Amino acid sequence: SESKEQVVERMLRAIYKYHKRFPEGHVLMVTHGGTIKTFLSAMGDWIAGVEDERLKNAGMTILELNDEKIEMIDYNIDAKEFARKYLNNETEEIPI
Repeated sequence: SESKEQVVERMLRAIYKYHKRFPEGHVLMVTHGGTIKTFLSAMGDWIAGVEDERLKNAGMTILELNDEKIEMIDYNIDAKEFARKYLNNETEEIPI
């Protein structure tokens, strides 16, 4: 079993690896809820009480990496909210 520190280190390695490989692109990373909660709670005061919040099924957390700094843009949003915010889609249908 991994410690919280090991989970965070593994996530950071993956984030920086794919950022280096695709520096100008977007990268989709899929993980279990416990992993993302552990990572976010260890990364600072982004969300107070993140450990206690129930994650949505297939919820998305949007992170941005700039100058080696990770910033959380959105947390635990669903597909409709993602489509509305990031795809400029105001309809009930979600493009696949």
